Amino acid sequence: MTSKKIKSSFNEKGATLVEVIASFVILVILLISFFTLFIQTKQTTKSSAQVVDATYLAQTEMEEIYKYSKDNGLNRSIIENDLGYKPEDSTVTNPRSYTKSSSKPLINLRIADNKNVDGSINKDLMNVIVEVKEDTVTKAKMETVVKWKVD
Repeated sequence: MTSKKIKSSFNEKGATLVEVIASFVILVILLISFFTLFIQTKQTTKSSAQVVDATYLAQTEMEEIYKYSKDNGLNRSIIENDLGYKPEDSTVTNPRSYTKSSSKPLINLRIADNKNVDGSINKDLMNVIVEVKEDTVTKAKMETVVKWKVD
């Protein structure tokens, strides 16, 4: 009678190989889920940091442009000489697109006409668009209206 008790208690206390493998598979699935979550979080944090840095750079450029335009107005010579931008196409007599190619990431500056409500062009104001690009991908973009003076 004692040998029967030992056998039955041994069978009840142990785990079969199938149960151990099933537990291991469940554990692996849970660990893979957590590792995937950590990897995704790291990628999102990196991308978010790049956008924040690009936005800060665009804001800094926009404040510098505003500083020059505040008193006298902005013009081509201020954009090229004081702000350090170069025309994208040097053959154009009145360029509308500039770059700061010495900086990494690349900073683009575009000048666009400011239109009144009736559709007419306001010659005293211009729209200024600053784009920060990294590897041809736009990371940040800001736009404002500044006082414009004719060269």
